[in-house]
Amino acid sequence: MLNSIADRLLVIAEFRASTSGLPASYIDANIEDTIRRDFNGDRNRFVASLRAAGTTPLAHRKRIEDSIIFDYMVSQIRRAAWDVNPGKILEYYEKNKADFVRKEQAKLRQITITQGAAEKPEEAAARAAAFADALRHPEKITATLERFKVTGKPITGTPTFADVAMRVSTDDYASKGGDAGWRDLEDLNEVVTAKLRAMKVGEVSDPLKFDVGSTPIYVIVSQEATRPKGFSDVNDPEVMVAIENKVRQINMNIAVKRWLEDLRAKHHVQAQPQ
Repeated sequence: MLNSIADRLLVIAEFRASTSGLPASYIDANIEDTIRRDFNGDRNRFVASLRAAGTTPLAHRKRIEDSIIFDYMVSQIRRAAWDVNPGKILEYYEKNKADFVRKEQAKLRQITITQGAAEKPEEAAARAAAFADALRHPEKITATLERFKVTGKPITGTPTFADVAMRVSTDDYASKGGDAGWRDLEDLNEVVTAKLRAMKVGEVSDPLKFDVGSTPIYVIVSQEATRPKGFSDVNDPEVMVAIENKVRQINMNIAVKRWLEDLRAKHHVQAQPQ
């Protein structure tokens, strides 16, 4: 903790020695934002809270100024270490390959159909079956939507699974056209997993019935792609982004550490073990 305080003071001193100072408007804007957000714009309540905390508006202003300066100086060093080249990504991947073991996965879309308030169980089952059939025969989708009085924006071109999901599904993936993304098969319901393993890519399942509460729900799934168990490909966009973020964080931490060491040397400060 003592080293952290000393480092903070060094950083602030370095800023003051290298610039003409922090514009007062930056501090004013920060304080005004606090008053507006936390005290509903009431400056008197803000000042009273400072007094209750044993401080003053002037001392608080100084603390805010130091905080802005410190954050600015550190952000400048981190920004300089922001770029990550492909070689560093590959190097990190090879050294940490065990972290990128991938389980058996499927990329899927799903539609969840729930029983309506005025709908009988057999009617909900029939509705789910009708949509599953229509999804296998896209030329039937428009008529099926009209049959069940489903409204929404007019569909241009051949209707898709996503079009139906956005209009019919009641789960959290509906707004994304039923796109549930890549999922580890072992994490899915065993009924869904068994169905996916029996399906070919592009096929649409029969409605899978699940008893949840007093009424059943029906889930229709479509498998868009599969990936076997193994190592994730380093060129996979998700893997690249994850590695890039890790390497960037490492680089920034190293850059800040070296910068602080240089400041300590410049001001003849020796860090003591904590």
